[in-house]
Parts: sequence; C-alpha cells; structure tokens
Amino acid sequence: MTLESLLLEKRADIVRGWIDRTLALFPASTGVFLRTTEDRFDNPVGEAIFSHMGPLFDALLENAPREAVEPHLDPIVQIRSIQDCSASEALSFVFLLKDVLRQEAGDALHDSRGEPLREFDGRIDRLALLAFDRFIGFKQKVYEIRIKEIKNSVSTLLKMSNLTCDDPK
Repeated sequence: MTLESLLLEKRADIVRGWIDRTLALFPASTGVFLRTTEDRFDNPVGEAIFSHMGPLFDALLENAPREAVEPHLDPIVQIRSIQDCSASEALSFVFLLKDVLRQEAGDALHDSRGEPLREFDGRIDRLALLAFDRFIGFKQKVYEIRIKEIKNSVSTLLKMSNLTCDDPK
C-alpha cells in the first residue's frame, strides 16, 4: 500500500485530528465556541477551519500547485493574520499535521519506507512556507489600511483646525 493510498484511507481521521489540534491552539472557551457555533457570520474562524482543512489536506495529497492550495489556505491564514498572535503561533497549525499523520497512521507509516513520508513532510514544509508568505502579505495589507486610516484622520483634524493638508498620501 502506498503512502498516498494509506493517507486517503485514513483521511477522515487525519482531517478530524488536524482540526482538533488546530482548535486546541485557542483558549478552551474559544475552542468550545468554534466547535459549537455553526453560523459563518457568528463564527468565521470556525467556518474557515472546518470548511478548508479537508480540502487543504486533499491538495497536499494530490501535490496540487500553489493556485489550487491558496483558496483553501488563505481563509485560515487571513483570519490568523489579524489575530493578536505571532507568525509562529498563527501558522503552527500547518506543522500539527505532521503529528496527526504519525498518530493516525503510525504503524503503517513505520512499515513503509521512509522516503514517501519524507516527501510528504516536504509537502507540509512547502505549505508552511506558502502560509508564511501569505501571512506576511495579509499583515502588510492590514498595516497599509491602518496607515491610510491614520493619514485620513490627521487630514480631517487639520481641516477641522483650519490648517491645510493638500494630500494625505
């Protein structure tokens, strides 16, 4: 049995374990909320995790190109980029998949040669690098929006105090 066929067979358990470990990164009360609140407007974080982790795992299984991965990675990373946490905390969910793989398919993984597992670990590592690139891009957008808001506020204050500011850019 190939590694991909084993992972496909255990897909439901792997995805469930990955989601469980990802939700465990949040405080306990938040984790309960994320699991139990189903409305995507009340719970965009939970919706992103539950809706996109499975397809993200599938994309890894298929060794899909970046363009196929980003639509499932971006919603999770976007939300994590505006939360008050470091990049390592925000993106640690990617690396949790390695632990889940070994837990869910442990014995069978040890029976197979190490090369397929190393290759799949490489896919996860590349996903982490892509997640980091996307995270930085989203953070930069947030900072640009904040800077624009500050400039507009200063411009408004100057106008209100009868001082001039021709271009808030």
